[in-house]
Amino acid sequence: MDWFSLVVATLALGLSGAMYWHRRHSPVNEDLAAEVKQLKAQILQLRQENEGLRAVNNSLMKRVLILETERAEWQMERQHYTAQKYPSDACQVAPLKTLVVIGPDRELDRDLTVFRKLQAQQKIKFRRLRPASAKSLERYLERKRMDKHPVEYAHFSLHSNHEGLHFNDGLMGGVKLSELLAGMRVLVLDSCEGDWVADLLGVVPFVISLMEEIEMHDAMLFGEAFWSELWADPSDPEGAYERALDICPPVVGEFAELHVSSST
Repeated sequence: MDWFSLVVATLALGLSGAMYWHRRHSPVNEDLAAEVKQLKAQILQLRQENEGLRAVNNSLMKRVLILETERAEWQMERQHYTAQKYPSDACQVAPLKTLVVIGPDRELDRDLTVFRKLQAQQKIKFRRLRPASAKSLERYLERKRMDKHPVEYAHFSLHSNHEGLHFNDGLMGGVKLSELLAGMRVLVLDSCEGDWVADLLGVVPFVISLMEEIEMHDAMLFGEAFWSELWADPSDPEGAYERALDICPPVVGEFAELHVSSST
């Protein structure tokens, strides 16, 4: 190789090296490297978050299984308790004659489902007023008094506020309600702010109020349990209330309140 060829080869090698170095250290390449590094960090973070979510999901699933097991055990205990307390010949006990007053909202029909079940078991014989107006309630209660069969037991599923109960034809306040319900023995108020209304009804010896936050299923369980217990022993409404809470899931006790008149 002559000297010219050697120089050309040397220059070519130098140029190739320079271009390689430029590609390795150019700003574009550095930006790409930084972006790749950032993406890898994000992928790692997502993997860690996914593992955390998987752990939370597994924990929640275990909790669900525990709650389902507890619910199944509670139902078995309740069935056993009912079978012992109400033997097959229990239908010989007279059913409680009960007035069921239902508001216009279809969601309130849940209580009708409970009373139809109790009536099929011959524990309750009920008369319903739905949709209820104050006028129809007043007329019915007066008619039963005239027949010398006054209403002693009632279950109201109505909307309410601090002043009274909402009927189709308007709000009935505490004074009018007290006049109307005089002589009634036990009243269950399944209504929003029912505890306020219950405090206005000192003429009724035993009033049970259920808060609106109670779950529909829990309200139905309590209604069935309470009226079953009262049917078994009508002389002890307070005891029926306590036994019903014992039968129901513990959370029900947070939404139910017994109001006992001082004159009882």
